Amino acid sequence: MKNSIKVAKMILFTALLGSYSCASDDSNPDSGIGNVFIWEKIGLDGLKVNSLRLRGNLLYAATEIGLFRKNIDTEEPFIPIGLQGLNIEDFLLLDDEKLLASVADFQDETIIQIVSTNNGGQNWEVMETNFGGGSIDPHIVWKFLKPSESTDVIFATSNYVVAESLDGGFNWTLIWGEWDVFARATSMVGINPSKPNEIWLGGQGAIEDGYLVKLENRTETNRWLDLVPNPTTPKKIVFDNLTPQNIYVGFEGALIRTSSNGQSWETLIDEHESARFFNGIGINEQNNNRVYAAGWLKTDEPQPLILYYSNDKGATWLQDHFKEESFGGVEDMVLISEGNQDRIFLGLNKGGVYEVKSNQ
Repeated sequence: MKNSIKVAKMILFTALLGSYSCASDDSNPDSGIGNVFIWEKIGLDGLKVNSLRLRGNLLYAATEIGLFRKNIDTEEPFIPIGLQGLNIEDFLLLDDEKLLASVADFQDETIIQIVSTNNGGQNWEVMETNFGGGSIDPHIVWKFLKPSESTDVIFATSNYVVAESLDGGFNWTLIWGEWDVFARATSMVGINPSKPNEIWLGGQGAIEDGYLVKLENRTETNRWLDLVPNPTTPKKIVFDNLTPQNIYVGFEGALIRTSSNGQSWETLIDEHESARFFNGIGINEQNNNRVYAAGWLKTDEPQPLILYYSNDKGATWLQDHFKEESFGGVEDMVLISEGNQDRIFLGLNKGGVYEVKSNQ
């Protein structure tokens, strides 16, 4: 596999950040307008945001102190929708009112639970499930996945595990891995939208060895152990809906891509020395030449906020820095394309949530 940094000369710009509720327009000197992107903090300043999900015009954020929601088409702030004071590792939107969430709070007394609401977050209940295969020890759900609105199937990952449920999260069947294996998080799971029988997953073994796995019809058909030098772990997978054989995977230390559904791989960005976790990847929904990436350096200390972008499917890259944010590590990314403009939502580690709009 050819490893090369294909990051072009970065574009630096001066931008001032006002309060997160201010409008981003040319008349506002605090709007955060750069050469290519318009940056705006839209809330949850100072919080670690573990996961973002968008349903219609409602953006949901799982944070270290609970679950929040915001209408992205208004200037109204994020509002809490329950589980305040608890670390929410991930969550799943089953419909407009029903949500599942993974509580993984390690303060004082460890709390590990799957919880649910049937009324949009007004009330939450702890679910009595068999997640963990009957083990006495609780098992953290690191990631949830629902392949589509038209199916009842949902997936959840734990440590070296992917399980599925057909009844809203009460009963779980192991489809890959083994319960109670000494390993770190299976931190990523995705379904190829053009091949719904294909499940992709990845995580880290007991000695910080990263693995990427492809299942076909619930059977493992491919396993990659050396796509990125160890220690590493895959964090994000994104499928190109316009060209299904193109798949991007963000690892600790690198962003890689296959143009052949996994037959061969190439490294697009190599940042192994800095240990950047590429937690965010986005592809323009109408023009798949346009690709975005962002990540988190392996530290809780201040770090720059950087958005990588490419206009040639990742062959070359530019960077846009927003220098006014001290805690710029990106934990998750959601992208929507509206005509010629992309709206990119970034959940940061201690930096809240930003909306970034393309300015071209």
